[in-house]
Amino acid sequence: MAQTIALEGIISCSVFHFHGDALIFRFHELRHTFATTALLNGVDVKTVSSMLGHYSAGFTLDTYTHVTVQMQQAAADKMGGFLENALPGESAPEPEPPKGKIISFQRVG
Repeated sequence: MAQTIALEGIISCSVFHFHGDALIFRFHELRHTFATTALLNGVDVKTVSSMLGHYSAGFTLDTYTHVTVQMQQAAADKMGGFLENALPGESAPEPEPPKGKIISFQRVG
């Protein structure tokens, strides 16, 4: 049975395998690494899917992309920032009053 070397943060899935005493490199897995790295760097999924020749972005997301620790940390930071702004507290800044002129309307008819 093959064992896999995990290279978190460098290669997003199993590229190198031990099979017996030999180390096997599988070029195909670099497609997974490319998809994950491209999304991590802001390339939209439709473009990544097209570059890989896939029929749908959903297939690319389900099959070729993988969650990294960096992605999980970024998501946690975003949610933390959202919660800091959403929950009242001493550090929450006061909202600015609306700018511009307020005009009242009356219904006619």
